[in-house]
Amino acid sequence: MHHQVLFVDDDLEYLSEVKDSSKKRELSFNCHFVQSSKEALVELASKKYDLIVSDLDMPEMNGEMLLQKVSYEYPSVLRFILSGKKDLVNVHRFFGVAQQVFSKDRPTEELFESIVSAIELKQRITNPDILHCLQRFDSLPMIPQSFLKISELLRKEDFHQRELLDIIAKDLTLTTEVLRIANSAFFGSRKKIASVDSALNILGVSSLKNIVIFAELFKQPAGLSKKLFDVNKLWEHSVGVSNITVLLARNLGMSTEDRDAAFSAGLLHDLGKIILAKMRPLDYKKALELAENLSAPVYEAELALFGISHDEVGAHLLETWGFPLSIVEAVGYHHHELQACCSKLTPLSVVAVANSIHHGLTSEQEEPFRIEDFEETLLSQLSNSSGNLWRGLHRAFE
Repeated sequence: MHHQVLFVDDDLEYLSEVKDSSKKRELSFNCHFVQSSKEALVELASKKYDLIVSDLDMPEMNGEMLLQKVSYEYPSVLRFILSGKKDLVNVHRFFGVAQQVFSKDRPTEELFESIVSAIELKQRITNPDILHCLQRFDSLPMIPQSFLKISELLRKEDFHQRELLDIIAKDLTLTTEVLRIANSAFFGSRKKIASVDSALNILGVSSLKNIVIFAELFKQPAGLSKKLFDVNKLWEHSVGVSNITVLLARNLGMSTEDRDAAFSAGLLHDLGKIILAKMRPLDYKKALELAENLSAPVYEAELALFGISHDEVGAHLLETWGFPLSIVEAVGYHHHELQACCSKLTPLSVVAVANSIHHGLTSEQEEPFRIEDFEETLLSQLSNSSGNLWRGLHRAFE
């Protein structure tokens, strides 16, 4: 069955380019075109759409306002914003309203690929089997208030960093996590970061919302002993993975947007473990014991006992909260085989490799972990074309 995608733009030349490109390819979705937000709302009311792609700069009701309205009235519809270079400076403003921001300067072929990936991911995380499993749990956690306040502030074009600092200062847990992460080893600061102001200069504003989620949810679940499930160790692993993504992303020349997404996904990739442990502590204890007794990965034990694993739970929660799809995808697929994850350079591939590297660095084994050995093993799993992406892997650790 073909999916339905609605394009909204008052730029007739760009719409014509997209229309011509769509006719030259066999797409798994049907394209529909309108020239204003008003027409778009009429279309959405009359037909079921899977995804809407809206230009940002339109008269009367701009793309940001349109997608805000769509998010309330049609929450199941995926939302993309098309934007010019000048708008990408403040790209973090649009996430929450849009799940992906796409530059008009990029080829339409890339836009079509992103649409297909978004629809496929949406189908996976709203799979009836996954939803059935989630319904057996207590209600999933609500998005933290601090996140909502910061998201609202970042949508303003003229917000001051002082306003951001005031929100953080009122939340002791958030302040602590921002400083802890900024002081972690891989950010390269030679001196201790003592103020949130300095921390934000290192981490970047766009990473802050994801640190809020991290700070709110990464707390020791009641009913699970630290010996079996230690949140501090999970914290160290999550921050370690996000730090490695920073090194890899810099060395591989990723865009700022993709680097930020990789860092955030690295930080949140095991979020589902916390959710499962909090909602079903006794059952999760059994899953951990099963994994330990069988020397099996935890996600396999989760699947055996719950019918769902932590990567799927984390992806579903972040998608429900309107996170960018690049982060949702990286969280949801990070346990897939590396060959599947690393077909191209994306936040997903960086997180998958960073997760494997960190497990190698911290595992208790007789032979010390060597990045050169890992690189050789990794490259043997990848095709020649994608393997070239990782040939400089060990340079990040020199």
